[in-house]
Amino acid sequence: MKLRRHMPPLKDWHLHFPRLRRLPPITRDQALRWAFWLGVAAVAGYMIAALLVFPAPIFPHHQQVPRVLGLPRDEAQRVLTASRLGTIDNGSATHPSAAAGTVIWQDPPPGVEAPANLKVALVTSAGPPRVPVPDVIGLNTALATRLISAAGLTVSRVESVQAAAPTGQTMLTRPAAATALVPGSGVGLVVS
Repeated sequence: MKLRRHMPPLKDWHLHFPRLRRLPPITRDQALRWAFWLGVAAVAGYMIAALLVFPAPIFPHHQQVPRVLGLPRDEAQRVLTASRLGTIDNGSATHPSAAAGTVIWQDPPPGVEAPANLKVALVTSAGPPRVPVPDVIGLNTALATRLISAAGLTVSRVESVQAAAPTGQTMLTRPAAATALVPGSGVGLVVS
């Protein structure tokens, strides 16, 4: 069973909707007033979008934040000061490859449009992370050497001394155990 809704012909719609039959006439002054206010609303909407929602560097006091990553801290501050930007020291952090004192992080990042006198936060490198010398006292030389290598350090020198301990036993390390060293640093072993 099909139900079909009766649709009046297009020419008879005004009979079913009497309000749409005739719209009141619009005078020329009313049309101009509507056009003016629509224009004002369009310009206001554009200004809000251009200046607040999607700000663009249309004013001369906006510039790009320069890239200072990899520069020494003093040089990075000079570059930012020359760009009319300030700096904030956010301390330092270890970095596996950056030399101590170089900038490893900046906020806002390079290339961002920023107003003058904005402060750029900088983090400098404290060098590679330090590795503590493992405690290998009492172990034989081969095992002590493997533990030191596994910690990321190298055995730089092995000294033999006469002692009451069994032959080949590690007596001490130079520097002492738990001393923090840069990865790859040498550790001396004193064995009996």
